[in-house]
Amino acid sequence: MSAGPDAYIGFAVRSGNALFGAESLLRARKPVYAVFCDAALGKDGRKKLAKFAERNETEVHELPQGYLADLLKRSGVKVIGICDPNLAQAAVKTLKGGSPSDGGK
Repeated sequence: MSAGPDAYIGFAVRSGNALFGAESLLRARKPVYAVFCDAALGKDGRKKLAKFAERNETEVHELPQGYLADLLKRSGVKVIGICDPNLAQAAVKTLKGGSPSDGGK
């Protein structure tokens, strides 16, 4: 059973490979390989993420309400982007129910 993307999101934050908030994603100078958002993200935030995702051909993955804030122990975190391709790929695969080593199957 997969533990979800928790460890990979945590590694990205600790290694400085994470961006917080829709605005920071739009201003990002480095590539963002995966984006995770809270189910409680508002209409304006969703519009910004949609614009970002379309422009950068990046999928946005929705997580349950409060998931990111609880995981990161930071209140109000509703959007996070991962800038490391390996951590991003592993987080997405575990979110989809696979493990990073099995190709997400």
